[in-house]
Amino acid sequence: MNDNTQRSNTRKNPSRPLMAFTGGGSGGHVFPALGVLDELGSDFSRKYRLIWLGSSGGIEERIVTEQGINFKGLPAGKLRRYLSLRNLFDALKFFSGIVLALLYFLKNRPVLLFSKGGFVSVAPVIAAGLLGIPVISHESDVDPGLATRINRRFTKVQCIPFPESARFYPAGLRVETTGNPVRKDILRGERSQGLKIAGFDGTRPVLLVQGGSLGARQINSFIREHREELLAHMDIIHQTGEKDSQRLSSTEDFQGYFARPFFSREYPHILAAADLVLSRSGAGSLWELGITGKPSFFIPLTEGARGDQMRNARYAEERGVARVFHQKDPGCKGLDELAGALITAAGDAELRKTMALPWSEVVHPHGGRNIAEIVREFLPEEEV
Repeated sequence: MNDNTQRSNTRKNPSRPLMAFTGGGSGGHVFPALGVLDELGSDFSRKYRLIWLGSSGGIEERIVTEQGINFKGLPAGKLRRYLSLRNLFDALKFFSGIVLALLYFLKNRPVLLFSKGGFVSVAPVIAAGLLGIPVISHESDVDPGLATRINRRFTKVQCIPFPESARFYPAGLRVETTGNPVRKDILRGERSQGLKIAGFDGTRPVLLVQGGSLGARQINSFIREHREELLAHMDIIHQTGEKDSQRLSSTEDFQGYFARPFFSREYPHILAAADLVLSRSGAGSLWELGITGKPSFFIPLTEGARGDQMRNARYAEERGVARVFHQKDPGCKGLDELAGALITAAGDAELRKTMALPWSEVVHPHGGRNIAEIVREFLPEEEV
C-alpha cells in the first residue's frame, strides 16, 4: 500500500482524531508541510484523519489531493501592503473564511492545527486560536512575512529556520529553531531518471531553471532572451509556470531544451539531474537546493513585492553557496552579467564544487524531524 492510499484511508473512519493543516498560495507553503507529514510516518496517517484548509481552487488543492489528503476550500483574501479597492472585497472574503473555519472546527474539532503560512493560513489560524485549538506555525524565511506576523498572536509554538530569525518574535512566544522541512523524496532523486525524463544524454552540464510553482516572468524573459547563447554551453530544463508555458514549452527548435509548466512527482529526479540551478529564492527552493548541494544563482523577487526573497538570497550569498542577480537592487550584480556567470559555472566543475560544499553549513536535512517531534508534544498520549 503506498502512502497516498494510506492517507486516503484516514478519511473513512470519523472516530479517529483529526489533525488539520493549513497554508498555501504557492507550492513553497505546501511541500514543506508534506515533509513534516513524512516524518510523522505511515502509522500517524493510519491513526489520524487529515484535513488541509486552503484557498478554493488554489495550487495547494491540487498538490494536497494528489497526496490523498482531504481538502477543505475556504475563501481567502490577499494580504496587500498597499491601498487598493480590492482590499474591501478581500476583507469580506477574509472574514467569511474565518467564519467558515470556525464552523468547520466546531463541528470536527481537530486536536492540532499545523500552519505553513501564506495568506490563506490566517483565517484558519485565527479560528483555531479563538477556539483554543493548539497551533504550531512554521516560517521558512529568514524573517517573518505579514501572514506569520498575524498568525504568531494565535500560535503556541513558532518554528523558525535559522537561529538568527529568533529576534523577529516576541519574548513570550515559544520559538524553536527547527530548520525547514523537506520532503524525503527530494533526497531520493536519480540523475539518470531526470536525464531520461528530459531526453538528455548527460554529456553536457544541465541547468535547471525554476521560478516556483507559479512560474516567474522575469526569469522566463531572461531565458527567452539568452536561450540560444546558453544552449551553446549546456542543456536546460525549465519549469515555466502555467502562464508562460505556451511561449516557452516548444522544444522542436531548441535542441537541449526541455520545458514543462510544473514538475510534481518527477521533480526529485529533475533536481538530481541538475549541475547548477537558476531560481527564485523562496525559502522552500533555498532549502531543497541546499539539501541537494546545488550551485545556485538567484533572481529574487523585488524588495517591494517579497523582501523576504532578497534577504534569503543575501543570506545564502554571504555564506558562499549562491550568487545573486537583480536588475534594480544596487547591491546585486545586474542581469546583464548573469548569462556569463552561468556559462562560466557550467564550464568549471571545480567552481561548482566550491559553491556546493558550504551548503552543509547553511542547511541541514532534519527540519521535518524536528517539527514532527514538537507536533507529537501536542497529540493525545494514547494516540502518539
